[in-house]
Amino acid sequence: TRLDRAYCRVDREKLRATLRARSRDAGVSAVEADVLVSPGGPRWCANVVDGVTHDAAGSTLATSAGDVRATVIVDATGFESRLTSRRGPDVGDAIPPPGYQVAYGFEALVRDLGPYDAGAMLLFDYRTDHLQDDEQRAPPTFMYAMPLGEQDGLKRVFFEETSLVARPAVTLAECERRAFLRLAHVGVEVVEVCSDEPPELCYIPMGGPRPDGGQRVVAYGAAAALVHPATGYQLCR
Repeated sequence: TRLDRAYCRVDREKLRATLRARSRDAGVSAVEADVLVSPGGPRWCANVVDGVTHDAAGSTLATSAGDVRATVIVDATGFESRLTSRRGPDVGDAIPPPGYQVAYGFEALVRDLGPYDAGAMLLFDYRTDHLQDDEQRAPPTFMYAMPLGEQDGLKRVFFEETSLVARPAVTLAECERRAFLRLAHVGVEVVEVCSDEPPELCYIPMGGPRPDGGQRVVAYGAAAALVHPATGYQLCR
């Protein structure tokens, strides 16, 4: 199926620089420090909140750079946050371990794209005929192929092999192996992996315990288990 719509790949470093510049222009100040919390415990479901104290006027965050006062603490430190208190398995059903989205991506120069369209972004090549029979029953992965134009008489393409979600996780090494195996099977010869662009390594936990609704720390994003396999396609304005 071909969709007549534009597709783009966001430059992560430029996006980060743009957002930080907007924050500075709006008067947001940044404190580079570590939150002082106790080590130990299962990180993915930790209930370690001793780095935060609350009182009637607000909250205090203990950091390596000194205490930071705030009216409200918003925790956007990711899935393995140690600031947010989690709901335990005594609340409703037992909580299964998280699944993981894993991907290995790279830019390469190729002579020909084989069955892939040099003028379109390929999504979700889930074919498994490049794998052995026993491997075809393993958790699946799929290929992206995004043509980026011509370079030195060759085609520059971003390839990525992705496990949408699996429990336990498909390894990065396995995604890398499957990517090159798939390309060789469909007749795409990788002349050179582009050294001027680092590989894209994706390892995103999915699911896990939800935040305790009675706490004063407000979790956001992955810290609040607000992660879905489709959210990687969304960039809101």
